[in-house]
Amino acid sequence: MKQVIVIIVFVPLIIGCTKDFNRGNPFDPGAISIGDSGNSGGGGGGAGTTLNGQYSGTNLKLSLANSPYTVRGNVRFNDPLFIEAGTEIKYDGYYTTYFSKIVNAAGTAENPIRFIATSALPVSDDRISITNGTFNYCTFDGFSEIDIQNSNPAFTNCTFTDRFKRLVMQYVSYVSITNCNFESSSAYIWTLSSSMLTISYCNIAGYIFASGNSGQYRVSDCNFGNPPSIVNHLNNTIDAANNWWGTTDPAGISGHISGSYASNISYTPFASSFITTAGPK
Repeated sequence: MKQVIVIIVFVPLIIGCTKDFNRGNPFDPGAISIGDSGNSGGGGGGAGTTLNGQYSGTNLKLSLANSPYTVRGNVRFNDPLFIEAGTEIKYDGYYTTYFSKIVNAAGTAENPIRFIATSALPVSDDRISITNGTFNYCTFDGFSEIDIQNSNPAFTNCTFTDRFKRLVMQYVSYVSITNCNFESSSAYIWTLSSSMLTISYCNIAGYIFASGNSGQYRVSDCNFGNPPSIVNHLNNTIDAANNWWGTTDPAGISGHISGSYASNISYTPFASSFITTAGPK
């Protein structure tokens, strides 16, 4: 089975040659993108672009015109990266991709950005590891893990498909998740260490597993699937008021709350009906 590792971290790595694009601004739509005529990377003109090696410069951009991008070797983006709406990034093989600086993934409702693992099913090494950045209208399809370490990314209007397994927060991370869908009933958000997590207006078919210590979490205005929905394994404080648990029966709602520190989860008041404003807008 094919395996994929996608890592977004601040670490030194030497992989192949370096493509150096020192023109423009990556947050400017006029920037020269990887795959354009005259730039290394191959493809372009809608034919698709292969990603392999290191990419440096002030203008790094993955564009719709040069999409789909296929990772066919170890890749490192050494500078801030802009990803244009509608772009697809496919991971085909056992490779590592480092996004060393801020990522601005600027998808739209009409043209979301898609991160696709081409393995038939997610496996243990299919992983995206994120440092800092904003991810708007992105679809994460087929990955078994998104790993967040010592960082503060924000996810808005994103979809984690039924082939997605888990989002992991490690060390001191500050993560915001708003108007997103987690489609798999077996998928979960796993918090480690003393992280801070804010989730609002999301549809969560799976659950939240808090196994860090002294974390601060706020979960509000979300729709949950079948229990358990929040498991507090260690001494975390979780404010889970104003959510829809599929019932207004207090006994039924309490069944969604579990763990050794379930008493640290506050879930009242609760919503009286399904929250229609949750999920991507």
